[in-house]
Order: sequence, then structure tokens, then C-alpha cells
Amino acid sequence: MKTRLVVLLDFSPQTEVLLKLAKKWSEIINSEVLVIHQITYSVPAMADIVSRRRIILFEKNKALTELNSLIKKHFDKNFPVDVQIFEKELIVSLKNFLGKKYNDLVILGTEGAGIFKKYFIGSTALKIIDKLNFTIITVPPHYEVHTPQTLTVAVTYRYPLNRKLFNDFLKVVQDFIELVHFISVVTPDDNLKKSHEISCKS
Repeated sequence: MKTRLVVLLDFSPQTEVLLKLAKKWSEIINSEVLVIHQITYSVPAMADIVSRRRIILFEKNKALTELNSLIKKHFDKNFPVDVQIFEKELIVSLKNFLGKKYNDLVILGTEGAGIFKKYFIGSTALKIIDKLNFTIITVPPHYEVHTPQTLTVAVTYRYPLNRKLFNDFLKVVQDFIELVHFISVVTPDDNLKKSHEISCKS
């Protein structure tokens, strides 16, 4: 399957970095790009269906305008960038949408805003990673976009490494990755021995 970079954007300060990274990687690995945003909205408790849909449509159009402006700024006009706006729960929407026709590589930032904040604060930072069975590339705040030479892979005994997906990803990045590190992030609730064993096995 063809590789596609899926960029999760929430209009946080990290948005610019994520788009620059997606552009650079798409050129290196010759991939397509899909930008995804989840809208947030408040609907009065007594609102009818028509009013509810009107509010959602307004938020979608506002988000689409901002996304198109960002894409125009970072990508050449002839480079096709798809846009998808979700209104329902993010993880459920991603599970239903991704991996159908593409080898999807999900790019997300670790400095969130809006709906993404609940995923990227403190110990909850791994929730979206734990619940999605896709290759996920996390980008730290203030990251300077360049061609990486080192790959760091977080593994845990709670969720076995998907070796097929990992090998598929290595094929994509094999031309520029020179070194792979395997790490385990251990919390007080984790089994230290098992964490050490899974790191060694990887």
C-alpha cells in the first residue's frame, strides 16, 4: 500500500512545525498528506436538530478556512493535501477512517490545545498512542525540522510491538535512519522487571 502521512492538527503553536515536518517527509518518502482536525462546539441543551447541525457546520467551515490557509502557506499549490474534519470522538473516528487504503503514519505534537489537551498533558500523553494500532510519530515542542538519522521507539510489556507495522515503517525510512533506540517509559504502576525484559527483547 502507498504510504500516507496523517497530520493531527489542533491549531496549537506546534501546528507550524508539524506541517513543515510533513512537507519535508512527504518529499523524502514520496508520500501523500492528510490533515485531520477535530472541531469543538457547544450546543444549548434545548437546541433542536436543525440548530445543532447549523452550529456544527459553522465550526467545520471555520476550521476548514483556517486549515486551507495553513496548507496554502506550507505546501506548493500543485501538491495535493487532503483535509478531514471530525466532529465525533477523535480516537473512534481515527480507528474507523485510517488504514483502509494506505499505510498510514500518524504525526502528532506533544503540545496540545483545545480537544487535544486532554491527550497531551502529563501521564495522559500516551493515551492516543495506546489506543491506536498505527505507526505514530510524536513531535516534541520547539522541534527543528530536519531529516532525522536516529529513531527512538517506545515499547511496553503491556502492548507487544507490532513487528509488521514496524518493519513496514523501517522500509519507508531506511534511506535516512542510521540508528534505532528502544526505550520503555516506566511509571510507578508498571512492573520494572517486565519493562526491562521487553526493552531487551526488542
